[in-house]
Amino acid sequence: MEQTWQVKYRSNDTYTLAYDGQFIIHKYTDGSFKKREKRWSIEDFFREDFHYNIKIAALQTEVRKHIATTSPLPPNASLALQYKYEFWQALNLDKLVLSSHSYRYSYPNIHVYYNIHLTKEVVGYTLLQAYDREHMHKNIRFLDDFFFDGPTTLGTPLNVRKEIKLAIWNALDKDKISFSLKDSFPLFDYKKIEKHSAHATVDHEDEDEIIEHSLYVRQGHIDLFTTFGDVSYRDNRNRSSEYSIEFFWKNMGRCIYPVLEEHKPMIRDILQAAII
Repeated sequence: MEQTWQVKYRSNDTYTLAYDGQFIIHKYTDGSFKKREKRWSIEDFFREDFHYNIKIAALQTEVRKHIATTSPLPPNASLALQYKYEFWQALNLDKLVLSSHSYRYSYPNIHVYYNIHLTKEVVGYTLLQAYDREHMHKNIRFLDDFFFDGPTTLGTPLNVRKEIKLAIWNALDKDKISFSLKDSFPLFDYKKIEKHSAHATVDHEDEDEIIEHSLYVRQGHIDLFTTFGDVSYRDNRNRSSEYSIEFFWKNMGRCIYPVLEEHKPMIRDILQAAII
């Protein structure tokens, strides 16, 4: 039998998820008012990195916990999914010590201010300058995702990362898990990260175009840039990406540009040296 969850958000919008024992289904109406569905396997649903508002994230947390505590582990499940099943089976929310912190993060020409909240549903980052209170969560991480993979928001202070990580760990019933604290995300001391940059230029002679790829290792995040044309001409195809140190560490293979592959060992060594 299909089970359905719904939550109202914004003013009149409703977010709906259903679970039929095999797939998680997001039912919605598109811009032309046609009814649509998006389906995830259990493996993909637990891997999905959602960035919705806090009400939707709380509903998705409820669905994750329901599946992990009532459904068998799928055949050929990854070790990551096994750990997440165990996580939700072992999490005792009565033991979870909630917290809230504020911090400022600065990098070239930009200063941002965040509140970070550990709740019983998520780890939520609030951009303090946000004016729309319904959508002011800049980034939302599920508790299991934060514990295993770390923050995706830039520059989270070491003491905050450590406190939240241990708070979640202390709320787990250890007799129900096969993983250890070492399987959670590594703690980097950002101040120990050696700043580094890497550049590669691709000259497309047949198209009379130069494409430059750049990577900057900063003390709190990674910057990636792709520039089309020369310095005097920048068009709207130019791209940039910012990654937390933790996200980049776990996903370096798919984050880094192929033309910068040769720099990967050095970058890995730089980050490895900052793990405490």
